[in-house]
Amino acid sequence: MKKITLIGIGTGAETLTKAAEKAIEAADVLIGAKRLIGLFDKPSFAEYRPNGIRQYIENSDKSRFCVLLSGDTGFYSGAKGILAALDGMDVEVMAGISSFSYFFAKLKKDYSDVKFASLHGRNCNFITYIKRYNKVFFLLEKDGVKKICDGLCKYGMNNVRLFVGENLSAESERITIGTAEELKGRDFDALSVLLAENDAEYVKFGSIADEEFIRGKVPMTKSEIRSLSLAKLNLDENSVLYDVGAGTGSVSVEAAQYLLNGAVYAFEKNPEALGLLEKNKIKFACDNVHIIEGEAPKSFDFDTLPVPTHAFVGGNGGELKEIIDTLFVENKNIRIAVNAVSLNTVSEIFELADKYEAEICCINASRAEKAGTHLLMKAQNPVYIAIFTEKKQ
Repeated sequence: MKKITLIGIGTGAETLTKAAEKAIEAADVLIGAKRLIGLFDKPSFAEYRPNGIRQYIENSDKSRFCVLLSGDTGFYSGAKGILAALDGMDVEVMAGISSFSYFFAKLKKDYSDVKFASLHGRNCNFITYIKRYNKVFFLLEKDGVKKICDGLCKYGMNNVRLFVGENLSAESERITIGTAEELKGRDFDALSVLLAENDAEYVKFGSIADEEFIRGKVPMTKSEIRSLSLAKLNLDENSVLYDVGAGTGSVSVEAAQYLLNGAVYAFEKNPEALGLLEKNKIKFACDNVHIIEGEAPKSFDFDTLPVPTHAFVGGNGGELKEIIDTLFVENKNIRIAVNAVSLNTVSEIFELADKYEAEICCINASRAEKAGTHLLMKAQNPVYIAIFTEKKQ
């Protein structure tokens, strides 16, 4: 029977565990990326694709195989896909020393309070991560340090402290420390890791006061209504939200901070509002807010934009029914929140409730204002919030 061992070789041959050394010594063939199998003087086969690995093993007359994986087998590793491909075969997994474990040891730092993310072969809202968490560790690929430094400086987060590790455990190992401003424009190796330590002044998460937004004459969804609407949308960190009639961007900005791996697409046709949207995107460092100029639903270009999982409709330009119908045609499982102040829009909401499953409520909020020596409650406009979830059978 053929025996396969998946081995995390850590940061290189110098950090191999004793168990991994014994398994590699006993193997008939080593399988993996060229740079990994090249570390050892053993018969080898260059392959990292799961199905290619299985096919090679099935067709081989050898009996003991080691599949080499960089870092640790449980940290953004290819082991998951390979294990699925080798289902039904005799497979053992040996963990390696992860790059973050090695790196933090070098820095003499604890990593129990660190958030982990990867820019290696995947999209990641790194600005949102750094804004939300005080400490974030990133796996990087080519130009990863430059990308992070440029992004931080773009949003005024120049003083975030960065620790960059290159070629860990190799003779060319280098650890560089500096702010985003100081490291911007410098060259770093493609095989790098990075720790971002964020001053509390940049960390902002949760409800944002209305006064913090850059305002003009464009109407804005107020904080009480904004918070409740977003809560009822049930967003998660992977959501794709369409903010229709985004106005100043208060909903887009507040939603974006929840979407670690998701995005907001803010649709707006008013030139003044588009300018405010851009200003608030920069002020609140919302790199995952994408502004789309145009009238909805005509501007819903599903050929180039991702399909929304959620939508918020604050302004509809008299096209509410068409907007809702278009969104449900594209994703029958979408969850949509609609805000209405005018009775005309409220009437349309009740008509739509005959077609779609709906939860409708009316919110009457008041705020305390000082009048001489007294505090008086000043009422805001009542706002209807409708949540549409699916077409009725």
